[in-house]
Amino acid sequence: MRCVFCNTDIDDAAVVCPACQRDVAVPPALLKERDDLLKKRERLISKLADAKATLASRALFRRSHP
Repeated sequence: MRCVFCNTDIDDAAVVCPACQRDVAVPPALLKERDDLLKKRERLISKLADAKATLASRALFRRSHP
């Protein structure tokens, strides 16, 4: 992985960046929250795509049935 502070390539298991000495460990609760948010984002993207498709089909229907 890369250090988020100095962009140095570091070991995935590192808790401190050897280059800048910053703490790069991420608490498990924060990782879970991120994963939950990513899942929620994917669901919302899917719902948005469905809504756009519905609106497009309605617009097409209105054009063909004046």
